[in-house]
Amino acid sequence: NMNQAKWPFRLDDTTDPNSVTLEVKIPKYLSTQNVDLDVQPTYVKITAENRTFQLVLNEEVCPDKSSCQRSQITGSLVITMPTMAQKYVPEQPEKKIKSFREENTKLIKEKIIKTSEYLEVDSSTSSDLDFSKIVEKNSRSKLAPAKRVVATEKKISEDFVDDPDVPPLF
Repeated sequence: NMNQAKWPFRLDDTTDPNSVTLEVKIPKYLSTQNVDLDVQPTYVKITAENRTFQLVLNEEVCPDKSSCQRSQITGSLVITMPTMAQKYVPEQPEKKIKSFREENTKLIKEKIIKTSEYLEVDSSTSSDLDFSKIVEKNSRSKLAPAKRVVATEKKISEDFVDDPDVPPLF
């Protein structure tokens, strides 16, 4: 294995058992015409800007059926290489993926159904906590008019010194 340019890469041979995917993040502004890709049954070689990236593969691949795509936005190079030994993988029915919100609403509804509790009122304590007796019915007629308080000036102490630099308070 050789990575002279120190390009970050990701090799994925577990997602699909019948293919190997290699993603190499080459510089975005490097022209695709300057990139040379060589796929062999046992290794992949990328040459660009006089720098070489070479990676030995775990499995033999079909170079004739391999495909390569380059992202216009990121510039990364994705090489998909089918393996020589094709494995039969039975198709599994796709499970419906529930969204996070659906699962939460289902759990909340189950909790509501399971924990239905009702407030029980004890008739023996109702006389102690009768809120209608807090204010008497005829209390509005008994309200006295509000008293006005007249402000008076305080007496100034004898040792008070008036500073002319301080503005008066209002």
